[in-house]
Amino acid sequence: MSNVELDELAQSAHDDRVAAVFALCSRARTDHAAAQMIGELFDLRWVQELRYCGRFPRPKLSLAWALVEELLATDDPETREIGYAAYARLASVEQEDVLVWLGVDRIEDYHRRTGD
Repeated sequence: MSNVELDELAQSAHDDRVAAVFALCSRARTDHAAAQMIGELFDLRWVQELRYCGRFPRPKLSLAWALVEELLATDDPETREIGYAAYARLASVEQEDVLVWLGVDRIEDYHRRTGD
């Protein structure tokens, strides 16, 4: 599927919309257009509200957190800036939780380690 098709699927009510978001995430590391789409999808209500089980003291992680992490998992400065901007749009309590989850004091310090 093209980025546009994945973006449209992610914005729909289709059951595969989460898979479409993660497909765009996998492209975002090398495809700036996909990164921009992820930055825009970040603000969708369902992305902000979706929670899933994870390894964190909180019972569930936010899909929005995962999108921030994916955008920061690149060496591309423009894609990382999209991730920083998305992080800045989180509520302050969520920002604090994201820093703990990522194991950093500042969001700018995060970069996924090889093998993670």
